Amino acid sequence: MLILLSLILLGTPDQTPPAQAPKATTADQPAPAEATTTNQTSPAPQPEVATVFKTSRTLPELEKCLTDKLSAVGEVTSVPIEGTKTLMFRTVDEPPMLIDIAPPTVKVSTKFALWTRPIIETCL
Repeated sequence: MLILLSLILLGTPDQTPPAQAPKATTADQPAPAEATTTNQTSPAPQPEVATVFKTSRTLPELEKCLTDKLSAVGEVTSVPIEGTKTLMFRTVDEPPMLIDIAPPTVKVSTKFALWTRPIIETCL
């Protein structure tokens, strides 16, 4: 083995080193598993969390009522988008809740924050 290594390192011009044989596995030593590059898992479908309410109120009435009542328990931000309004309601300990106001419907497109569903229903 030492002679073979020295021949490889010294690089004699007349001789080429023999090709190495593949390593054999024994019964005590299992063959290494081949890595696969295919991804068999797909993301699980997300359940629909949107809730749509019907209303007879106007956009300004809904925005004022929801902003006044929700701001008592958290922070409300209003974003106008092409004739509709989207309210984002945040509290310290929960993810933001989005409320799309587009009469004759009001859509909560995220999970309801704690204690907000009754507040929203009173404004409809």
